[in-house]
Amino acid sequence: MLCNRLARLGLALIFAYPTLSQNTWAQTESSHVRHLNAPLSFEANQGQADPFVQFLARGADYHLTLSRSGIALRLRNQDDKSAQPAEVTMDLVLPGEPSMLGEELQRGKSNYFVGNDSSRWVTNVANYGRVHYRSVYPGTDLVFYGNQGSLEYDFRLEASADPHDSVRCRWRKAAPR
Repeated sequence: MLCNRLARLGLALIFAYPTLSQNTWAQTESSHVRHLNAPLSFEANQGQADPFVQFLARGADYHLTLSRSGIALRLRNQDDKSAQPAEVTMDLVLPGEPSMLGEELQRGKSNYFVGNDSSRWVTNVANYGRVHYRSVYPGTDLVFYGNQGSLEYDFRLEASADPHDSVRCRWRKAAPR
């Protein structure tokens, strides 16, 4: 009777833990590696974040926001849950305001059911594999992409663009809060 109640609560893993075989551990490790290689999923902001944010991505140990003026990456320490997150920001020193587009539409959708008032729920939020900043500088686009283990970005320059005259970024590392 007690085992049935525990199983319904999801606590049966406690009893299964000691009997996991080497093969099961290998599958668990393989699953973790597959998760790290899964593409980042950038959500279009449809009201689930500050209006300043255009796109966001979340994972077990990070929270990333992308706005027209740059990005903010908050990192959490998985080994010390009580530690405050550290934040790194990349400010784009821009001559104007770039347009931002989600690219590589993913099959999954995000939903935010917060509270009992359904008018405040945000549903069917599109997820993308890349975020493309168009014309961040004359003749220069910026694209963010990656997987759960890394965030990458490319400045894409037209043949006539001069990176020495146009590409300007300021990186800041904020102390843990």
